[in-house]
Amino acid sequence: GKEDLGRTIWLFNLLGKQNDYHSFLRLLDLGQKGSDSAVHLFLAAKFYSEAGSAILSGGSNKLSDKLNSGQEELATADDGLAFLQAELVKGNLNVPGPLWLKNLLGAKDLDQKIKTLTLKFSSWRQYLSQARVLGQIVPGLIGLNGKRTYLLLFANNMELRPSGGFLGSYGILTLDKGKLSDLKIEDIYSADGQLSGHVEPPVPIRKYLDQPHWYLRDSNWSPDFREAAAQAEWFLEKEIGQRVDG
Repeated sequence: GKEDLGRTIWLFNLLGKQNDYHSFLRLLDLGQKGSDSAVHLFLAAKFYSEAGSAILSGGSNKLSDKLNSGQEELATADDGLAFLQAELVKGNLNVPGPLWLKNLLGAKDLDQKIKTLTLKFSSWRQYLSQARVLGQIVPGLIGLNGKRTYLLLFANNMELRPSGGFLGSYGILTLDKGKLSDLKIEDIYSADGQLSGHVEPPVPIRKYLDQPHWYLRDSNWSPDFREAAAQAEWFLEKEIGQRVDG
């Protein structure tokens, strides 16, 4: 570690290798920062995993704490990766010593390795940024501050539709204060049978599927999932009077 290296500074000074000492010190700092970031990522994954288990098993009064801790660990890991990325971009990373030592430490073609690693850091930090944004909206999604109800659509990929597959079943999932409080799964035809009135279908449904009416089972006719999801929500309300949050 740095403490052990510090005890040998007199030797570097004696040999006139002060630059080598500082190079070793910088490499140790970067290695420590990388190791710390990995630990924080592991802890974040642990907190979110525990939160997920709590939701599925009936909730926990510490659920909010686990989510907050996960966010804090992600932020700390991101700070560490940002520091490493900045140091890699800065360059001037040299492994001091003879060639055999550099080969032993895997320092051959170090510049190219640093360029490759810098590109990876950019991707990792982008994923980490997305995870942090998701972490911010999770409390709202799981109904931590108020009940949330969602429509689940079970698509059969053996009978393709523009947004995935034919909708043979649907579910109504309810989350309340972070708890999975209810889940009901129904045959989609039971909902479609309750539609009163006529809804004109898209031309291909009428022409190729020979269906004169439009129902929830064919609501996912748009390849844009947001549009298809909104259409499914509309049909659900018209057919069974159920409104959902997503």
